[in-house]
Amino acid sequence: MIREPKLPEKLTLHGLQELLEISAEDDLDIENALFKGDTAADIVMQSTVFSAVKFSSCRFGGVEFRDVSFTDVVFENCDLSGTRLDGSSFCRVAFKNCKLTGAKLIDAVLEHVTFSGCAAAYSAFSHAAIKHTALSSCNFSEGTFMEASFDDTALSECNFSRNDFTHAELAGLDFSDCNISGAFFQPNELSGVTMSAMQALSVAELMGIRIK
Repeated sequence: MIREPKLPEKLTLHGLQELLEISAEDDLDIENALFKGDTAADIVMQSTVFSAVKFSSCRFGGVEFRDVSFTDVVFENCDLSGTRLDGSSFCRVAFKNCKLTGAKLIDAVLEHVTFSGCAAAYSAFSHAAIKHTALSSCNFSEGTFMEASFDDTALSECNFSRNDFTHAELAGLDFSDCNISGAFFQPNELSGVTMSAMQALSVAELMGIRIK
């Protein structure tokens, strides 16, 4: 069962750029905060802890989150296109209707995380550890989950077309109502994966298997 973010009834409204700059300069963690309709640009956050935070309709341009920790955090209608979140950890985090085009979550750890209605084409989740997570109605086309590991992860109506799953740990995933056209899999890593008959045929043909 996926645990939802736990947010207090009242959060303190802050300016996004100002508080992120202060946090980056003074090595301060951020908690019980609300950011709404704001923009941040050209900031590098290193090992910052975000706890009980909501980002609503925020835009991140040229912001890097390096080895940052997000716990009980909600991103709603946010634009994180091209944002680097490499090595960061996410626990009880929700991404709702967000733009994550080209976002980098390489080596990230995701536990009890939900992605719903997100545009995440060209995003990179290489080497990510993904556990107790749900991906629903999202576009991950032409991205990569190369060498990612999945555990107790639910997929629903997502677009994984031309995605790279090379050397990913996929056992337990159900792609049957997702688009995986042109996605790349290693044949020996599909054990325990559920697909529709049409998907299985398409993947077999992509691998050069001839079916009569």
